[in-house]
Amino acid sequence: MQELSLKKAKNVLTFFGSERTGPYHCRLMARYHSEIPSLEDDADYTNYATQFDTTVERATRSEASYLWFHALALRMLEYELETGFEGVISQFLMPTDADEARPSNSGWTN
Repeated sequence: MQELSLKKAKNVLTFFGSERTGPYHCRLMARYHSEIPSLEDDADYTNYATQFDTTVERATRSEASYLWFHALALRMLEYELETGFEGVISQFLMPTDADEARPSNSGWTN
């Protein structure tokens, strides 16, 4: 199991749009990530996906729940990337047809 560095924890939190990227938050997320075992097979993924639904509901209740949510999401994404499986997290991160049809604001002027 690869340990999550503070820099990587900050990058993950920033990627997910978190404003909580200070040293305390990064250390806590790295600790949570180390406490969540790597997934070994699809059964583990199914178990984590079930936990993920509950974790999403609790993520706004406390900083600890919020950071646990990100650590769990990262563990799940690691498995998805390693196995080429398109799961909950990669589906969340990938643009949908509706997103691709939405006009870009890059050419807009004020």
